Amino acid sequence: MQIPSLSLPASYTIETWAKFPLPTTSDGYRTLTQYTGGHHHVLVNGSGNLGVYINGFYSSGYNINSLQGWHHISAVGSGNSTAFYIDGNYAGSAGVKQVNPINYVGNCLCNQQFGTIDEFRVWNYARSQQDIQNSINIEIVPNTSGLIGYWDFDGNLVNKANTAQVGTLLNGAHINGEPAHVFESKIQIVAWQEDVAQSYNGFTPGNPISFRIWSDINGFQSEFVATPTFTVGDGTFGYGQFSVVNLNFGVPIINCTALHLVSGLDEPDSVNVELKVINFGLGPLEYTVRELADSAWIAFDITGDTLAAGDTSIVTVTINSTGLLDGIHTNTIQFFNNTPFNSPVNVPVRLNVTGQGELELTGVPLVFDDLLVGNTETDFIGLLNVGTKTLTIDDAYFKEGTVFALTQAFPGSISLNPAQQVNLGIGFTPVVAGNVSDTLYFIAGEDTITTVVSGYGITPPEIAVDIAEITDTLEAEFSFVDTLYISNHGLANLTFQINNTIPWLSFKTGTGTIQESGSLAIEYNISTIGSVVGNYSGVVEITSNDPNNPVIQIPVGITVVGDPELTAPNFHNLGDVIIGNSNASEFIIQNTGADTLVISSLSIPAQSISIETVSLPLVIYPKSADTITFTFSPSEIRSYSGVLTIVSNDVVNSPYTVAVTGVGLPVPPEINLVTDTVHLNATSGETATAEFEIFNIGGQDLTFSLEQGNSSGNAIYLDGVRDYLNVLVNHAVAPGKEMTIEAWIKPETTSGARSIVSKEGSAQAFNFKQIGGTLALYINNQQEIVSPNVLVADQLQHVAATYDGFFLKLFRNGVEVASKKRSKLLISPNSENVRIGRSFNNEFFYGSHR
Repeated sequence: MQIPSLSLPASYTIETWAKFPLPTTSDGYRTLTQYTGGHHHVLVNGSGNLGVYINGFYSSGYNINSLQGWHHISAVGSGNSTAFYIDGNYAGSAGVKQVNPINYVGNCLCNQQFGTIDEFRVWNYARSQQDIQNSINIEIVPNTSGLIGYWDFDGNLVNKANTAQVGTLLNGAHINGEPAHVFESKIQIVAWQEDVAQSYNGFTPGNPISFRIWSDINGFQSEFVATPTFTVGDGTFGYGQFSVVNLNFGVPIINCTALHLVSGLDEPDSVNVELKVINFGLGPLEYTVRELADSAWIAFDITGDTLAAGDTSIVTVTINSTGLLDGIHTNTIQFFNNTPFNSPVNVPVRLNVTGQGELELTGVPLVFDDLLVGNTETDFIGLLNVGTKTLTIDDAYFKEGTVFALTQAFPGSISLNPAQQVNLGIGFTPVVAGNVSDTLYFIAGEDTITTVVSGYGITPPEIAVDIAEITDTLEAEFSFVDTLYISNHGLANLTFQINNTIPWLSFKTGTGTIQESGSLAIEYNISTIGSVVGNYSGVVEITSNDPNNPVIQIPVGITVVGDPELTAPNFHNLGDVIIGNSNASEFIIQNTGADTLVISSLSIPAQSISIETVSLPLVIYPKSADTITFTFSPSEIRSYSGVLTIVSNDVVNSPYTVAVTGVGLPVPPEINLVTDTVHLNATSGETATAEFEIFNIGGQDLTFSLEQGNSSGNAIYLDGVRDYLNVLVNHAVAPGKEMTIEAWIKPETTSGARSIVSKEGSAQAFNFKQIGGTLALYINNQQEIVSPNVLVADQLQHVAATYDGFFLKLFRNGVEVASKKRSKLLISPNSENVRIGRSFNNEFFYGSHR
C-alpha cells in the first residue's frame, strides 16, 4: 500500500498485527514500512531477523521464524536506536533509527511483501511497553492523542487519524481475510440474590448461574457462551449472597483460504473452484455467500453455513463462460458473517474469455533499492498466462541494456500453459550516481508489452575530516574546547566511530551517522588540569564505512608550560620545651605548580632555633613535597621567635617567609613519695595514725593537696591554661574508617573552645572538643558534627563520639544528642601524638578528665 508521505518526529512508534509465517520472497527480505530504496523503518531479512535497513541491515537480535498465527509487532524509534516489541514484550533493539517519512506499507515496490497485516498504527511519540500492552487487543479511537496514522482496513484505506489521507493498493494487494484480534471480548457483571426489601428481582436461591450473550453481529442474530472466572462467590445464591464474575465470550473468527480467483475459459466452458471457509474462533460462525454484482457466470452450491469452533466448510464456485463475450470479466465473492469487525470478507474473481493466451506481468513496475555504483542486485518480474491457450513469448529485451539486463539470455521463446507463471531475472548494475530507468519489451506474436524498470545508483560514503592534526601549547591547569568537522562527500550514509585512548583528550560525540553531502560538528576538550610541564602526544583513530578510507589517524600533540609554585604554612609552632631539652619538628614544603621547584637558600637567624642540615639546592618536583626539620633547644624561660626565609625559583613567592615561635618552660615541680602505701592497724574504738614524707625534686615549688579517693579510681585535673596529657603516637589510636572516643569530664566552665582529646597537627586527624555548652567532633580539620547545649559546668558527665562508616553520633551520659549521615569518610593518618586536654591550636581543657 502506498500512502501520502507520513513524516515522523524525532521519536515515534510504528505498530501492527501480522500473520505468521510471513511470505517467501525472492531475496528473502520482507518490508513492513519503507521511505524509498535503501531506507526501511521495519523489515525482516532473509534469515528471519527483525531490524532496520539504512543502506544496510541493522538487526535487533530477534528472529521471527518460530512465530505462528497472529502476533503484534511494535517498533519504537527514539534517540539513535529502534526498540522492538513482540506481543507487548521487549524483543531487542537495533542501533539505528530511520528518520525519513513512511511512503509504503506492507512492501517496498520490490517484491518484499510482508503478508497479511491489520490495525496498522503510527504514533508521534515513543510509547512505553505498558502503553503498547494496554492497546494491543482494542480498537483505537481515531482522535486519540499522539495518533498520526491509523489504517484498520475495515472496508477502505482511509487513515482514520487523518481522513484526508487515503492509501492506494499496488501489485495485487487487497483487503480480505482474517482480522487481527483487536476487540475486547471480556465484560464484568454483578449478580444478586432476590431481595424484595430492596426491589432486587435476583435469581432463585440455590441455583447456579450460566452466562450467554445474544447480539446482532453484522446483521446475524448471534448467541455466544461465556467462560466465567469468579472473583467473588461461585455463581450460586442464597442467604443474601452475590457473585462477581469476569466473562470471556468465545467469538468466531472467519478465514477464507483463497484471496482471489483467476480463470481463463473458452466460450462455452465452465470450471468448478472450491473455497474453504474455516472458523478459527471459539464461538459459532454463521456466514452467507453472494456476489457483489449479480451475474450469470458465477454460481454457488451453497449460500451459507453455520460452523462450530474449528470446523470447515467447502463452497464450490462454478464459473461458466457460456454466452460471454471475449475479454476480461470481474466480480467479487462476498462472505457476510458474524465475526466482529470482519464482514464481509471479499474474494475478487477475474475471468478471461478469449480462447487465446494472454500475458500479464506481475511485480511491475520493478523499482530497485538504492545500490552502490558498480554493484549488482537481482530481482524478478513474473510472466503469467491469464489466457485459455498456450502463450508463446518470442523475445524479451531492454531498450538501452546498459544498466539493466536479463540475468540469463532469452532462450529464443518461452511457452506458457494457461495459468502458468515463470519468473524472469533482472539485474541492476548502476554505473553512475542518480536515477536511471530503462524499458523492457516483451514480444508475444503480434502483441508488444512494455514495462519500465528503474533504480537509483549511489556512490559509497566518502569521509572527510577538516583537520589533519591537533597541536597546541597550553598553560598548566587549563581546559581548552574546539571543534572538528566530519563530512560525507558520498551518496550513501556514512557511519563513524572515534577511537580515543588519550586521557587528557575527550570528545563530546563518539559515534554517529552522516547522511549524503552532510557534515557533523564534533566538540573536543583538551585538559591540562593536573599535568606538569612537558610534551604530550597520542593518536586518535576515526573508523568508518568508507570503503576507500576506513581508518583516519589524527596525531595529537600538546606542550604544557607553567611555573613552580611554593606552598607552605606561613607560621610554625615549635611547641613548649623545658629548658635544657630539645624538640624536633617537621615543616612541609609543597610544589603545587607545574614545573620543578628549586630552593637555593634556607635561613633562620634566631637563638636556640636551627634547621637540620639540608643539601642545597633542594629540588622538589611538580605535585610533590619535601620536609625540613627544626630543632628547638631553649636555654631560658621565655618566648622565642624567628623568621625562616626560603629563596627559590618561584617567580611569585620568593623569598618566602615563615614566622617560627616556641616557648622555653622552667623545669617543673616533681613530686616524690618515699612510699606509695600506708598501712594502719587499729582495734575497734581506736584511732590509728601514720606519717609519710613528700619530697619536691623538681625545679619549682610544688603545691599539693591530699584528698580521699573512692572506688571509682582517679581523674586528672587540668587548669585550662597549659595543662594537658601527651600520649606518644600509637597505631591503636590512629583510626582510619571507624572510631569511638569516650571520656568522663567535669568542666569548670561552659565557655570557650576546649579540647577533650585530639590527634592533630597542621592536618588534623580528629579533635573531640567542648565549644561552650556543646560537643563537637572535627575530622581532617573539618567540623563534621555538633550537638545542642547539653554540657553542665561542675558536674561529672560521660561524653562519647562514634563513627561506624555510615553515621556520626554524639552522646552524653549514654543518650544520643546528635546524629549525622556521612558515608565514605576516611580519617587521614598523621604522625602526631594524642593529646588529652589540648588541641594543636592550644584549646586547653579546664576541669577534671578521666
